[in-house]
Amino acid sequence: MEPTLQPPLTDAGHSRELAAALRGALEAVSLPGAGVTALDGTTNPHTDADRDAGAILTQQLTQILPGVPVVSEEDELTTPPRDGTYWLVDPLDGTLNVLRGEGAVAVSVALFHEHQCVAGAVRRLDRDEAAVAVAHQLNPDLPAAHRRPERPANLVFVSFGMPARPSQELTGMVGPLRACWERDWITRQSGSAASDVLSVATGTLDAFFEQGVEPWDVAAADHIARASGCVSWTRTRSTRREGIGSINYVVAATPDLLAVLVASIEAQGE
Repeated sequence: MEPTLQPPLTDAGHSRELAAALRGALEAVSLPGAGVTALDGTTNPHTDADRDAGAILTQQLTQILPGVPVVSEEDELTTPPRDGTYWLVDPLDGTLNVLRGEGAVAVSVALFHEHQCVAGAVRRLDRDEAAVAVAHQLNPDLPAAHRRPERPANLVFVSFGMPARPSQELTGMVGPLRACWERDWITRQSGSAASDVLSVATGTLDAFFEQGVEPWDVAAADHIARASGCVSWTRTRSTRREGIGSINYVVAATPDLLAVLVASIEAQGE
């Protein structure tokens, strides 16, 4: 029998128990060392480190909720159930950074129930920084999100995701980047969407956007960001596999920042 999600969503004790279990699952994955091997020749490669991290997470999550399927970026054959509950996992977000031996790398785990994300857990492996939210409530045992550092109001930091095939997305990138630069906002690019959305939640970034991002990259971190008081916007673009579509995505610390970036994307018909 599939375990019920009702206790974790309504009872504080069960919610903390689920959050602690998710934190343990994230801690089972380590930052890959030297010698990582790419398993294909694409610009968005899969590696043996992704595969190994995916196997660890599947084992951990199966112990947390037995019988609940794990849908992973690394497993092309698995699709979400039409109804019910499933995990959506990106074992290593920032694979190109792993291959070059530097930069942001994150483990991302989201729990979906009836097509809604009900829990999210993200851990930055390069910083050993993590956050968990269950039913849009931040786990109080983890570092609180939304502790925005004091800085001048005119300093706005925005990160963006680069598409796997930039030549095909060039037009779509122009609008939001122009909107940032016309306002003298400071733009950065880390190579890990989950890491950047988590940074918006914790206040070190003010906004993040990416066009054509996959749901497993941002679902867990978005749940955390919303729990921290941030706002986000999505629009489905295409379906990569049954039940999962790539999206245009924006998350921001305030509605005003979100509105600027969303308007710049919608103006291009993206």
